[in-house]
Amino acid sequence: INGRVYELATTEDVVIAFGTASALLPVKATGTGGAYNLAPGYYRILPVAVDGISHVASEENWLTVPGADEESDDELRERCRNQFNLVGNYHTDAVYRSMIAGVAGLSIDRIFFEHEAPRGPGTANAYLLLDSGVASAPFVDAVNDYINTQGHHGHGDDMQCYAMPETLHDLAVTVWVRNLNNISDDEQKRLKDGIENLIRCAFRENTDYDVRRTWPYSRFSFSQLGREIHKNFPVTESLNFSLDDIASELNVPRLKSLVVSIENE
Repeated sequence: INGRVYELATTEDVVIAFGTASALLPVKATGTGGAYNLAPGYYRILPVAVDGISHVASEENWLTVPGADEESDDELRERCRNQFNLVGNYHTDAVYRSMIAGVAGLSIDRIFFEHEAPRGPGTANAYLLLDSGVASAPFVDAVNDYINTQGHHGHGDDMQCYAMPETLHDLAVTVWVRNLNNISDDEQKRLKDGIENLIRCAFRENTDYDVRRTWPYSRFSFSQLGREIHKNFPVTESLNFSLDDIASELNVPRLKSLVVSIENE
């Protein structure tokens, strides 16, 4: 992706039982950081063929412990500001936000609360947003276990954590390039793959481009996305998106499908 190769390595030997078509293998990233938290399906290439294995793939809910990046200055500033709200140890948003961030390895601005007593008085929900990939069920269960089963909650509190709800969108993008016939097939493929990966980055499937990403309680601007495509791929003459801007509530826009086509200007 954008010239970088992401790899996973198995951590245990696994035997596929007789009569079954597949098996789940525990794996670990060969590097560190949140960039390895790729969406389901990204890891699907065997670098060395294995007899009897037709293919591999990272499936839904594959991520149990996400990678995390070194804290940025802005994230440190927000965490320090949050710490001032912890005095007294009352189980306010700040306390839960600090606990969840510590367990989940998330920055505090990626934790969103729902206070409208979803299960009656004394109840609240927290929704967790990863920079890329999907907050899988085992990962969310580990956070809930820390807060509820291990007793890190206020007296009478009922706090449940969930993956951030998603809205799914079908997106088709037409890219016009001047004198397309002068660009080789390999260059056209790299252009198409690069634009597709940039768009997927904006929809939080990877972190390989510095682009504006989808957020809850926000408007995702396709005109801004177009400017970022023009900046990263200067041969692009014009763009057309099949969708208008996406306004989100307590949810994050994701891609259901993406089709990128390159046309001659």
